Amino acid sequence: MQLRCLTVLLLGSLALGQAAAPAPAAPPQKPAASPAAGTAAPVLAPDVPVVTIAGLCSPATPPKASANKSECKTVLTRAQFEKIAYALEPGMSLPRQRQLATTYATLLVSAQAAQKRDLEKGPRFEQLMEFARVQVLSQQLSQVLRDESKKISDQEIEQYYRNHQERFERAELLRLFVPKARPAATDKPGEEKDKKMAEPDPDAMKKLADAMRARAVAGEDFEKLQKEVYAGSGLKTPVPFTTIGKTIRANLPVSQRSVVDLKPGEVSPVFDEAAGYYIYKLISKESPPLEQVRAEILSGLQNQKLADSMQAVGDAASTELNEAYFGPAPAPPAPAGPSRVPKLAPKAPPAPPQ
Repeated sequence: MQLRCLTVLLLGSLALGQAAAPAPAAPPQKPAASPAAGTAAPVLAPDVPVVTIAGLCSPATPPKASANKSECKTVLTRAQFEKIAYALEPGMSLPRQRQLATTYATLLVSAQAAQKRDLEKGPRFEQLMEFARVQVLSQQLSQVLRDESKKISDQEIEQYYRNHQERFERAELLRLFVPKARPAATDKPGEEKDKKMAEPDPDAMKKLADAMRARAVAGEDFEKLQKEVYAGSGLKTPVPFTTIGKTIRANLPVSQRSVVDLKPGEVSPVFDEAAGYYIYKLISKESPPLEQVRAEILSGLQNQKLADSMQAVGDAASTELNEAYFGPAPAPPAPAGPSRVPKLAPKAPPAPPQ
């Protein structure tokens, strides 16, 4: 759909007789990708036809000849077609080039039919062309900004690594979770306990969390402590894993990222969250070499550079709508809200049940 929209906007004003004109030199571009594994893209001369539309008369065709539809055809050479493809998407793959060729041929046929109805005359057509011009210019600017954002030097990458090494530290952690809520017991004897969670008892569960932390500082096993917590809480859900494995600071909830600053063997304070209390122990910590994170830094710097460039363009002007004409702005959708149990790294064990 995006390719079709771009084609309509960019190619709508091209003359139908483009095939009859001398072929312009195609802009420099990388060789097209192979259409499939084990096959090679054919190498054709620039003047070899690649799209032929039989029955479509070019405006350059003499009137007598054009009267016979069977003798009419419009031809696009490789050089002409690649110029179009390059304007829309430099380095376009062969499957997308095939899609473009089919779409463009359909547009040429439709455009000629529209010309016969004089649809290219009048203020509406001119307004549509002006809107298309503005949209294409905006798209070109976006492409230029994307190209410029890719220009990140090795020095920029190395400086970012030196200034933000803490972001790449990998910490091996243990985590203990103490829930705030317990299953509510039923008032009727002989019935199973209600699965509905009881109202939390902050004082009792906070005391339990503090006690568990003290025992963790004394060196007791986290897995043993976690099983004890769940057994005492009456929860029937599986006991959560205490081993998180190696993770980076960004994968931890913002309120808990300070655990990466602990020394190996140290236990964190108790973190009070909505679902319960969290206690961490740092097992080890390491900083990866630059080469292991170079690609990650490069991608991040490119994205940030592009965002800054687009923000600068957007900040150059402001828009105000007349609500007397457009009506009041619709209310923004309500945010989804954070999860009660913060998520960690994608490969980390499942978070404790809520």
